[in-house]
Amino acid sequence: MKTAKSHAKQKPTLLIVTSNYLPQIGGSEQYIAEVSRRLAAQWRVVLITAEHVHRHRGVSTVNDILVYSLPKLITISNTPLGFRWGKHIRRIIALEKPSVLWLHTPVPTMSDTAVHEAGSLPVVVTVHAGISPSDSAPIRLAKKMYTALFTRATLQRATAIISSSEFLAKTMLQPYAAKTSVIGSGVDTSRFHPNPLQPKQKNILLVTSLKKSERYKDVDTALAAFAILLTRYPSVRMRIVGDGDDRTRLMELASSLKLTHAVTFVGSRSGEALEKEVQQATIFYHPSIFESSPLVILEAMASGLPIVACNTAGIPALVENNRTGLLVPPKDSRAAANALEALLTNQQLQITMRRAARTKALKEYTWDHQAHAVNEVIRAAVREAKTQ
Repeated sequence: MKTAKSHAKQKPTLLIVTSNYLPQIGGSEQYIAEVSRRLAAQWRVVLITAEHVHRHRGVSTVNDILVYSLPKLITISNTPLGFRWGKHIRRIIALEKPSVLWLHTPVPTMSDTAVHEAGSLPVVVTVHAGISPSDSAPIRLAKKMYTALFTRATLQRATAIISSSEFLAKTMLQPYAAKTSVIGSGVDTSRFHPNPLQPKQKNILLVTSLKKSERYKDVDTALAAFAILLTRYPSVRMRIVGDGDDRTRLMELASSLKLTHAVTFVGSRSGEALEKEVQQATIFYHPSIFESSPLVILEAMASGLPIVACNTAGIPALVENNRTGLLVPPKDSRAAANALEALLTNQQLQITMRRAARTKALKEYTWDHQAHAVNEVIRAAVREAKTQ
């Protein structure tokens, strides 16, 4: 593939490697885009990723960042795979002469390939998620084998590790505690903000994935909980934002539960369309049974929405029970229905949680705050490498 022309280095070069990037929509893609845009004030940022249907192989510029899109052979689940990535990455490193590499996992192969081409360069690895307990036994076994053979070597080689949540830091990354920092997602609090005019229609909002490979998002339990809630509060409505190859089955499930009149499958939304959906919501419901640091919860918090979510994985670090939301056991539709009803019928509780959620987002989770923390880790890794 062709390579970009050399640039005069007024800033040190930061080379980011991630299998997936914009215009794909997802929490890790958004995280990388938002943080890298801010790091560009101090670094010359170059990014390596896999080609995408809306981003062809070769060299392009995305949000003023130089992007190398490597050819892929196939995509399995959410994982692009390609041959000769090592050769391409080696050539790009030689051309761009980075001061440090910033790699992203757990989507395998590309970052694990890059670490072998890094030579003596300092390497920072961000781990966005672990192995989901909802995976089938064969998938879990395959992921464990890959982790043992490749991911573990990447983490051992890393100069520094960034965990997206305390949960991951205390479980998967516990053996690397001495070099691990916890820096989760952030949120644009100017885009996501409280609606001063509360809509009359009471809406429960889900922003999720409807992919078969991501059934840990557990929309099934959300529909079951809503069916219970509807018998107690007939005027409430549910809006499900997201899309995927499991949508038809979920719509059929909603129909079998006699929810067709009350549940709207909105489809995928981003930008202003997503902001509008959040603005029209009364409560944000996140039934996922396994997530590290879900961006959608932060967007709901910044918008001043009370949250109902599962008391599992990294979610309790974001949602403070009885302060910014209500936590329920995973896969417990009746507990979720009770929590939703408690919020719908208690206006003062809604107001208190709205204020607390917005305050927490402003204090702890702005993108500027998170990018500054990431920059400190990267610069410390560079300093450490110079002393060795």
